[in-house]
Amino acid sequence: MPEQLKTDVSEYIIEANLPPLTAENVRLVSGALILYNVIEKRRGELDDLEKGMESISLITFLSKHRQIGFLLFPRTAEKIAVAETVKARIKKDGELGTSEQRARIFLFQYIDELGRRDPKG
Repeated sequence: MPEQLKTDVSEYIIEANLPPLTAENVRLVSGALILYNVIEKRRGELDDLEKGMESISLITFLSKHRQIGFLLFPRTAEKIAVAETVKARIKKDGELGTSEQRARIFLFQYIDELGRRDPKG
């Protein structure tokens, strides 16, 4: 493993309270480092977003403010996904915890709402 790589990421590894990078744990530490920087470091902001989404109906909001939906979810030809394909890739209820099941229901409702607005998928 290149020493320069260890040096480049060492401050991030220390900040995330992870073990030193070695050839044996590079994948594990890399994944944990990504998780820390993308999720854990922003836990407060994500919690605020979650509370906000619970307090309002996101589907209704996006229906009323379509331009925001298009900004958040671009619909270029390369980025369009077929609703049934997306739904098929989501885990089954038995594989999910309670909060994940609620999120799955919400997501399916959102996908169905998009399908009603755009019958092509």
